[in-house]
Amino acid sequence: MSTHSAYNVMQHRRKEGKDPIEPLYGLVPYFATWTLVPLYLYLQPIILNHHLIPFVFYIGLINAYSVGQIIVAHLTKNPDFPMYNVLTLPLALAVGDSLGPVVGVWPSALGSGTYQIAFVFLCMGLGFGVYGSFVVSFFLIPLPFWRSFRLGTAVNPFKLTNILLYSTISSRPFATTLISGA
Repeated sequence: MSTHSAYNVMQHRRKEGKDPIEPLYGLVPYFATWTLVPLYLYLQPIILNHHLIPFVFYIGLINAYSVGQIIVAHLTKNPDFPMYNVLTLPLALAVGDSLGPVVGVWPSALGSGTYQIAFVFLCMGLGFGVYGSFVVSFFLIPLPFWRSFRLGTAVNPFKLTNILLYSTISSRPFATTLISGA
């Protein structure tokens, strides 16, 4: 995203008589995540100096999941922009935990050694699990449906998931269930 594209969106919204600032709220999760990342690395130099690769994988999975949520929201014409990424929560908690001793309010539950390293590997595993389940649920399970999907048509992926579950439970073929919309 460039400042020029943000400016174009604001100009277009002004021409339509809409609030030009409202679309910029969609950038809040991006800036929140990228404020937490350097702050965590600053507070935990052991991760920065010795365990950066698993942390980079974790941050990459945060970004991939966010992009995936945005793509699905656009394809399904969902009016609610995905403003929350569950993978950012552990990072926010780790920053809060690491800030405690710096501010002098509470001792760190994870410390600055072995538990921080374990936490980063746990977050990386959590990231693979959450993003992996997202990919399977939206792209691999309904593959016959996505192949015939035309861009610009409104589709509710949650309804599709319910149709898949219903066809599995009722032993009806997927295509029959999809066509009948049961």
